[in-house]
Amino acid sequence: MDLSSPFFTMMIQRMTDYALAAFLNTVHQDYPHAAMKFFRAPEFTREPLIKKLQHFLNAYPMLSGAGADGLTIAVSGEWDEATTRGVQNMLNKVEENELFLDAVAAYRA
Repeated sequence: MDLSSPFFTMMIQRMTDYALAAFLNTVHQDYPHAAMKFFRAPEFTREPLIKKLQHFLNAYPMLSGAGADGLTIAVSGEWDEATTRGVQNMLNKVEENELFLDAVAAYRA
């Protein structure tokens, strides 16, 4: 099997989009539910999902580190270095055994 074939590239893209959508739905109930058979709705394409993720990172700077340097993450739909840094900061909090969803809930309260 050639994992770089167009078919597998498309499948990896869909899996990534599904993971992003599920993440956003889990931590922020304002976003639509991710349980879809196909990714045809515009909000489930990659760029809008990344924009939502970037909005989320900016909304929770205590969790993602966004804005720590006085700047926000550009909501571009492009996965850039700042987006990677914000996601990594959140993953580090999970790694540090912090209750991430509880922290989000407390921050929103």
